[in-house]
Amino acid sequence: MGKDIKFSFSLDGIGPHYDKNKIDDSFNSSAPRLAIYAENGTGKTFFTRMFALSENGANIEDNNRLISIDKKTGTFKFSIKSPDIEYTYSVDLEHGKPPFIEQQGKKYLYHVFNSDYVSNNIVSTDFSPSDGNVTGYILGKENIDVSEEKDQLKTLTEQIETQRNNITQKLSDAKAELASKKINRSLNEFKEINYDNIFGEKSANDTDDYYTLCQQLSLLKNIPEEIPVIAEKQTDISCDFLLETETLLKTKFNKVHFDEKAMEKIKQVRNHTSFFENGVSIFENQQEKICPFCSQELSEIGIYYINLYKYYFEQEESNVLSDIEQHIRNVSYLINIIDSFEKKYFVMSERFLRYRIYIPEMSNFCPEVLPKLDDIKKNIENISKQLVIKKQDISKTDFNISTDIEAIKNYILKLNDISSKLLLNSNKLQRLLDDSNNSRLSLCRKICNTRRNILINECKIYINNIKELNSKCEKIKASIKEKERKAKTSKREVVVEALSMFLDYFFHQKYVFDEKTFGISFKGKSLDTKAKDVLSDGEKSIVAFCYYLASTHLLINNESDYEDIFFIIDDPISSMDFNYVYAVSDIIRHLSNSFPQIEKIRYIIFTHNAEFMSILYRNRIPKLSISMTKGKLDKMNSELLMPYEYHLNDIICVANETQIPTYTTPNSIRQVIETIMRFESPKEDSTEKYILNNPLLCKNSYIYSLMQDGSHGAVRKALPFSAETLKEACKIVVQFVKSKYPAQINEN
Repeated sequence: MGKDIKFSFSLDGIGPHYDKNKIDDSFNSSAPRLAIYAENGTGKTFFTRMFALSENGANIEDNNRLISIDKKTGTFKFSIKSPDIEYTYSVDLEHGKPPFIEQQGKKYLYHVFNSDYVSNNIVSTDFSPSDGNVTGYILGKENIDVSEEKDQLKTLTEQIETQRNNITQKLSDAKAELASKKINRSLNEFKEINYDNIFGEKSANDTDDYYTLCQQLSLLKNIPEEIPVIAEKQTDISCDFLLETETLLKTKFNKVHFDEKAMEKIKQVRNHTSFFENGVSIFENQQEKICPFCSQELSEIGIYYINLYKYYFEQEESNVLSDIEQHIRNVSYLINIIDSFEKKYFVMSERFLRYRIYIPEMSNFCPEVLPKLDDIKKNIENISKQLVIKKQDISKTDFNISTDIEAIKNYILKLNDISSKLLLNSNKLQRLLDDSNNSRLSLCRKICNTRRNILINECKIYINNIKELNSKCEKIKASIKEKERKAKTSKREVVVEALSMFLDYFFHQKYVFDEKTFGISFKGKSLDTKAKDVLSDGEKSIVAFCYYLASTHLLINNESDYEDIFFIIDDPISSMDFNYVYAVSDIIRHLSNSFPQIEKIRYIIFTHNAEFMSILYRNRIPKLSISMTKGKLDKMNSELLMPYEYHLNDIICVANETQIPTYTTPNSIRQVIETIMRFESPKEDSTEKYILNNPLLCKNSYIYSLMQDGSHGAVRKALPFSAETLKEACKIVVQFVKSKYPAQINEN
């Protein structure tokens, strides 16, 4: 822009700006950096809202609030005219309709800070500047051609998709195959046959043969409805009596001696011991001497023989022979018991083998073969032979059947053990057959797992192709990213960096910006929703202003857009301590440092704070300062803005003796000291204490008294201070200011 720029403002029917209070004024300036001072209630916020419409838009309800009371329409126009540019920004408002906004000659990006901005962007988020949902990029001025890389990436992506489709098809076929076998899709093992597991080559632990498992599943479906008891517990065979047999054989017994004729008779009946024992018992219980078997009357010889038998049977030999007979029968019966045991075992074994085919998990158990009876038959027969010999001569003891007993015992133990194993597995098989659903479920799980392993092998070539293509894609993406990095910047990164910088400038690490939570942190802990309770009102204003400045980058899409930024700032120092006011002023002065992308900084600053306006003016921050009253904009009178500087100038002149003291000199001293005190110690409420604590000011004991007496008009009870006293006081005050802010003395 040229050196002579004309700025024009026109407001009519907007807020308080209507009828005789409408505004229509123009000013000249060397640069588009303006400051407008306005008292509260003069309509400066409505002024800024007109610019905000271009940034945020407005609905009909908002539009109606902007129009003056009892008015149906409103207009706003801001124009810039110079040898280099002719620009107009206009807004037409009509009640019940959205605003009509138009920019002619150029299009500025107005970025507005006012109470609406704070309410909508900061207060609504509990003073945590944003939800962090900042997206998009700022494109650089240079255009980077990555079309070739993107074409390559597109081709590779299509190839990857083809390979993925191959895997997906294989996956679909495998699931259809399993479904055809009536395998439930809700099984976890079925669900785990998915793209991620196949591509990640996450195989299952099952190593069984898939096709064998399928055959077993088919068998399970054919389980008969009525299944008999497969096996029953057999009574364990015992051979403990053989130990008694061995004892009997090794024991020596005495024979009973009769004459030869009697012995012949005894031998005839000895093999029928029980028969004759019973006959003798009947004979003794009857009164008549009649034969218990033929009912004939017994002769003396008959009675003799009966008594002879009776006597014989009562002797030891008879008892021993009876025991031997019983042992012979027991040994002989042992063979029958073993034979019966084996026959039952064979029946149960055949039944187990017949039904185990329906339960795959039982297929590994096969009933054991029983040892042959012939293996111990000789041992049993040998014991019988020994008993027969003992029967012939009960006194004989040279018998040895220990080896036979041990062989029989081991044989029977093996029979019992084998039978117990068959019973155990038969019971398990019986349970599984009775509850075949569990077996079927277990088998279905295994089938799913083994089919998944097969599928991984089938897709191996596609998986490797995808990995290779992905690797190529990553390299191309990295190349594109590197090229685009030079051509574009992440808005989020820029906003985070700027916001962190501005917060640090004001708070010096007291409060910092936490990128993870996209909020304010205090002593390393996120304030989150507590920010509104922790921050003072002034600190809240600072946070709002910092975010406003940082969010400027959100308006930018292309780097060239920075040249179109126009800052509209309304009272950024609300509720701030005085030292923060100076910091805000410094930030505005150095906006070009904060935004090096903007070659020409443009702004209009609105404020109702006279001291802030004075600081801006004194530091030559705006190029044009304007005061606004109802219906009028005027170029500002600097004398009204900077009382501090003029008071300080009077003091310097008195101290340098280029001007004599006047009745206003004590007031000038008070103005300078209290202004600096408020800046340095905003909480200090005692001017006297401040003076006494300062090593320079306390050298002159009259300073406090004369400023109180001379500026507040107290009733005098003594002579007024002399001119020399005032001169000395002024010299001390000049030294005091120079020691703290030498530039102020030099400038004056």
